[in-house]
Amino acid sequence: MDLEKGAARELASYGEFEPSSTLREERHRLLPPARILPARLAAARALRAVPSTSASRKSQIASALTDLPVPPAQPLQEYFDLTCAEVKLAQSLARGLSLEEAARHLNIKMSTARTQLAAIFAKTGSQRQGKLIAILSRIAHLS
Repeated sequence: MDLEKGAARELASYGEFEPSSTLREERHRLLPPARILPARLAAARALRAVPSTSASRKSQIASALTDLPVPPAQPLQEYFDLTCAEVKLAQSLARGLSLEEAARHLNIKMSTARTQLAAIFAKTGSQRQGKLIAILSRIAHLS
């Protein structure tokens, strides 16, 4: 019983909390997540909302994917010593394109794209495309 009172006092000291009789009731009185990250949650809710057709859902998802943060060229060249061609390929991959789509978009052959991707892997110290995208995403958020 003393443990519950102590926990209730501790939680009440956070200011976002109204003390109540039991600890279980207090958990439900915290601020709603919508007040913490409204923009991020609104975007997630929009994607989760059930649209009238599957085509409109695919359109919403596609537009959300095209809004992914892309790292600027300068940090990629400074941090990893990437060439201009490697930067363009890395940025295309960060936008969510597959290697084949990025090669088509950049008007290069698949063999060239694979060679550049291997160089990007070597320079960034990654061995998988997923890890590379995670690195690029973090750099984009830092910039």
